[in-house]
Amino acid sequence: DRFRELNQRITEHLLALSLNEQNLHAPLLPNVRMRWSADQAAIIYSIWLYDQNNGTQLAAKLIIPWLNYMHAYRTEASTGLFQTEVLGVKTYSDQPRGCSLAYMIYYLSHFAPREAEAQWRKFKEHMFQRRAGIWGFREYLPGNTNKWTPDSGPILLGTGVAASGLALKTAAAMRDSETFTRLYRPATAVIKLMRSMSRIPLLNRLARLGTDVLAT
Repeated sequence: DRFRELNQRITEHLLALSLNEQNLHAPLLPNVRMRWSADQAAIIYSIWLYDQNNGTQLAAKLIIPWLNYMHAYRTEASTGLFQTEVLGVKTYSDQPRGCSLAYMIYYLSHFAPREAEAQWRKFKEHMFQRRAGIWGFREYLPGNTNKWTPDSGPILLGTGVAASGLALKTAAAMRDSETFTRLYRPATAVIKLMRSMSRIPLLNRLARLGTDVLAT
């Protein structure tokens, strides 16, 4: 219970920030207009986790209203996937993005497991692909011309590095062993290759891109 009072203050603050917004997405940073659906899912998970630890029901005030908003206003019509950003600030705001969905579905699996199952099924149907013998998740839907961003990492033949990496944890949370294995095998092979390259002069700088903590 050492940090319980602080945890309560943070939780109530996040809940108030979310409920004070018509779109139920808390403002994240000063002077930044963008509101990310995946980050809001993480906020709701944080509130839900506080409830699990303390026997409260604070997240119940937010979960259903937020899901209703997402279905009414932030769902891509052709796929049924949740869109990335709420205020339309970016050209890709209305697109379902792989890094966003993998991140969001993981948190949904805790506080809205049925919704997570539905989004995971659609995510695999529309964005899970095999290219050059390697399985991975697309960063954008087929036909979308948006480029990579710092959030996505490199995009190779449509497959997003961040989308595929984050989806490892999501597949585990969804107990989808088949998808997890398809993602895990090539990922470990690439990491082994990068580690072996780290011993070779001139190539060791490139190897650092695949062996730092974030990439691993």
